[in-house]
Amino acid sequence: MNMDSIGQALKQPGSTEGSGDTGVVGNTEGAWPAPMLIDAHTHLYDCFDRATYFDATLTTIRRAKAQHGLYLGPDTNKHTPACLMLAEPEGIHAFKSLRRQGELDGGRWRFIPRDDGLSLIAQCEGRDELILIEGRQFQATDRVEILSLCCDKLIPDYRYTTEQVLEQVIQAGGLAVIPIGVGKWWWARGRIIDRVLNDPLSEKICLGDNAGRLAMCPTPRHFIEAQRCGVWVLPGSGALPFRSQTTRVGRYGLILEKPIKRNTPAESIKQTILAGGKQPQVYGRPDGLGNFLKLQTRWQVCRFLKHLRSHPADHT
Repeated sequence: MNMDSIGQALKQPGSTEGSGDTGVVGNTEGAWPAPMLIDAHTHLYDCFDRATYFDATLTTIRRAKAQHGLYLGPDTNKHTPACLMLAEPEGIHAFKSLRRQGELDGGRWRFIPRDDGLSLIAQCEGRDELILIEGRQFQATDRVEILSLCCDKLIPDYRYTTEQVLEQVIQAGGLAVIPIGVGKWWWARGRIIDRVLNDPLSEKICLGDNAGRLAMCPTPRHFIEAQRCGVWVLPGSGALPFRSQTTRVGRYGLILEKPIKRNTPAESIKQTILAGGKQPQVYGRPDGLGNFLKLQTRWQVCRFLKHLRSHPADHT
């Protein structure tokens, strides 16, 4: 997607260009009407151009709303922004940077903090378009990846077991998610997921799906087991740290059929998810074979080169 197509898409119905619509600036009363689109595993890496990131995400979200018949008009009482749940790895602090910065692209994008301290309303030309929720991503000693959504607590990587990290996230008030990854739930790590799903701890966690998963593969068995246990699977874009992934955020997620409070969206979304019930409908789909192979090949080469630079003696 190039910048011209992004710009054209932003002028489609729902844009505030020339309308005089000022959105709900400062409005913390009530709740946004359901449904809400939520990308439950997003990244904003340092290599991403931020204006392009938000413009492209807004275009993607509007396309998804149109496909599902959701409201795209100018009435702010009917309009519901989409949500991006950040999962920031060690060393990345994009959420706090946006909160300090306050705006992008000459003020065309503005970022308004909410009362919970963990969410920002991203406004484009005065209209609430996206909700950003703070969150972190951790690695356990057993090499299982864990997301801590709706939470800013920092936990050192590779210091605690999966269960210990999950317990710390829950104690800190976060939404604990174990996201799937290529090859990450096989063998020993797969047995860890089995153990967690059959532990009382499972009542307070979710599993995570990823747009980088190969769409043509069967449903992972752990997702089937999670459904049996009443554990939600939260889908998200899970972008990789390549510039080409800047425009891939917002393409995969869930449709939450509950009103979300305007003043405390992070807490409201977390409590809605933890309340459980029927697994929400998904929008978008994982990668096809061509894109999957291209991305995974590039990702594995990058990981190998990084290891080579870090451990040159291992390859001499």
